[in-house]
Amino acid sequence: MTNKITIFLLGALAFVWALKNMSEKEPVNEIIIDGVPVSKGPCISATNELYGRSVDSLKVCDCMIAKFYELIKDDSLHLQLFKEKGIHQLEGAANDSLILLYRNCALENLIDTTVKLHLSHELRIKFKQKLQEKFDSFTPRKNLNTESLCDCVIDSLNDNITVKEYLADDYLEIDKVKIIVNACAAKTMK
Repeated sequence: MTNKITIFLLGALAFVWALKNMSEKEPVNEIIIDGVPVSKGPCISATNELYGRSVDSLKVCDCMIAKFYELIKDDSLHLQLFKEKGIHQLEGAANDSLILLYRNCALENLIDTTVKLHLSHELRIKFKQKLQEKFDSFTPRKNLNTESLCDCVIDSLNDNITVKEYLADDYLEIDKVKIIVNACAAKTMK
């Protein structure tokens, strides 16, 4: 009887050990860049929020974190922030480069071209700022309210264009987007 209990306990321990080892083999949620461990968690979360199932967020973040490091590695302040926080906000032309890197990493890892872009409230605000800057830079008409134009365009685009269309070189040149912009411009004339 003691042998049966011993065998049962050894079998139970082996089973628990096997389960533990299987769960430990899940992919690690960090990447090592030049000896610096960087969590992929925030990047994956942001990528999933923006692009949903249209991209492989793990691959996007592997790509993005490595390229971000290349962008900032010669700047001691940003390198220190990278070591502490990982990817972080940049300013001016460097931020434009960061946005382009993110776009390129997403395009390289696009897995479903039919997913529609859905902007959360927070993302709508950020998108509106960028869109308004773009419209303000080439809108010579004084009778056009660019804030209302942006609201109309964002409302019309949300859940109406695919992530692939959004990631296009210049999404404002896509026929569907041009139609939306022109219709919104007509609605928002002062």
